[in-house]
Amino acid sequence: CAETSSPIIQTFLMKQIVRRIGVDKFRQVIGDASLRFAWVMPDHLKQDEEDEVVPDRFLVAGEQYRDIREATTKSVLSNNTAGLQATANFNTQTKRRTAVQVVLALYREVTVYYAEPPQRRQNFPSLTKLLTFVQDNNHIAKNTQAFAHMLINNEQGASLAAMRVSPRQNGTIRSLSALVVHFITVLHECSSHNRMLDVFHKLAFQPAALDKAFLPTMPEDELADVRQVVTQGTWYECPNGHPYLITECGGAVQEYLCIDCGERVGGGGHRLLDSNRRAHTGDTSQTGHIIGRAHRGQELTNGG
Repeated sequence: CAETSSPIIQTFLMKQIVRRIGVDKFRQVIGDASLRFAWVMPDHLKQDEEDEVVPDRFLVAGEQYRDIREATTKSVLSNNTAGLQATANFNTQTKRRTAVQVVLALYREVTVYYAEPPQRRQNFPSLTKLLTFVQDNNHIAKNTQAFAHMLINNEQGASLAAMRVSPRQNGTIRSLSALVVHFITVLHECSSHNRMLDVFHKLAFQPAALDKAFLPTMPEDELADVRQVVTQGTWYECPNGHPYLITECGGAVQEYLCIDCGERVGGGGHRLLDSNRRAHTGDTSQTGHIIGRAHRGQELTNGG
């Protein structure tokens, strides 16, 4: 294995060992010079101390994902996708979930290898059969197929260019890229079947369409909630619209500086400064957040 020109074979062997004895035991064995097992660790994983190890965060998807990932590696090594097709086992009930897991496996087992130095990638196995498997698979949505094609070739473009894998890439960037890959794959595969995902589909691919939309999140105007608790006094605004409260009778008897902008607030003799004004008492959430509580979602949907 240590003499092979492809890093995939050595990595595949290492994964099989880790699955059986665990990561901690594996590190213990290869770290024991007397056992002479250091060759099991691929050179590209013998990183300097400052390098970050990026774990496979998709393992939370379960045993099926793990099996599909392993079958993907075997397909790359053998240039034969029959085993991957059998393991994926697309069916009507679970085909979308399976399609997502296939793409995630492709990202982990193929795209991530673009982190290898160029001289090692020269001997990378052919990916032709893998590309054909994706493109000819009627169980995978067209948009998902196009996205998988980009991942296999590490050709994420336009707004996804930051997701391209490169040597010595920051571990945080790689982890965030994995989350985005999962997010986009689910949108491509499931958004046409689930209206709940419409807003997220627009957020990812048509963000301008949400400029004036009310998103299903918590209200922005927290002051509306505060007013319901603090009922004694009167609310005012500084010249720049920052709210403040005068308790008791609500009359201004002193001047202060606004804690947000430093403008003069308050007044004297129960007379408000001319530059100040009564605050709005309604919910002033801006577009981008729902108005009021989440249970009013139906009102907003129907009433705009």
